[in-house]
Amino acid sequence: MVAQADEELQQQYFHSLEKKEQLEEKMRDTMEVPCRVVSCAQCKYTHYRALDSCSEQAHKLTWHSAKKRFFRCHHCGERAVSFDRLPKRHCRKCGVFKWERDGMLKEKKGPKIGGETLQPRGRGTTSVSE
Repeated sequence: MVAQADEELQQQYFHSLEKKEQLEEKMRDTMEVPCRVVSCAQCKYTHYRALDSCSEQAHKLTWHSAKKRFFRCHHCGERAVSFDRLPKRHCRKCGVFKWERDGMLKEKKGPKIGGETLQPRGRGTTSVSE
């Protein structure tokens, strides 16, 4: 009876992990998401919400639907979001203007195994006192 209870607990645990993994996979495969944005013609910007200065100065704001697209820098991997086909700015981190489409969720990097941590000529990441 105890073994059966342990088996059920284990099944529940793995079932929840499977659901979580499926959700992560779906988010990783999602390249764009529909959303509502606001545009200000005077300030020439589009964003999720209106700036306080635009509201105070009574600028003409137009709400419309757009697609939120996800990108990452080809050079350094920095992530960015854009409502246009490509981001209109350079990478904040390295300054390069070379973007790749990316998923909604950043790719997870798991722990490195032995072969990945080795460096040429046997100089690994662990220090050995000489």
